[in-house]
Amino acid sequence: MKEYDNEKIESLEAKIGILEKTIEEVKRVLACKKRETATNLAQYAHLNKVEKSKIEDIMRNFDFEKVHDVMQYLDWHWVKVGVPTVEDIKAEAKRLLVDACYEKTTVACGGFRATYEATPGSEEGDEFIQLEFILTDAEGFDEDEAEEEE
Repeated sequence: MKEYDNEKIESLEAKIGILEKTIEEVKRVLACKKRETATNLAQYAHLNKVEKSKIEDIMRNFDFEKVHDVMQYLDWHWVKVGVPTVEDIKAEAKRLLVDACYEKTTVACGGFRATYEATPGSEEGDEFIQLEFILTDAEGFDEDEAEEEE
């Protein structure tokens, strides 16, 4: 009977160890997200009124539910999140939009691509800001041309 009890105790201790490691990893990820959120909020504060307005318009009109449905259907997992919730998807989309506007470029992650383009010399407010969810894409190259250059 004692041997059986020792096996149960060892099994429980192993499971507790796994839980402790998981809790530490979750704490680390949450702390990282908190830092990212603070940085993103600071970046958002530096955007102009028109950029903020365009981001908020995208956030109101983008079909995040459809993205979530597709991700569930495809069992599309994000690292350390699994299939993201609609709230996770919205947060990531806004983070990318803010990053793109702040950096004045295009950024992509998790299936999303946020684009910021401004025509040189154009007035403030003429910036093109876009959010896309991309399932697949490809670029075409002329293989014959590449061989000729070698």
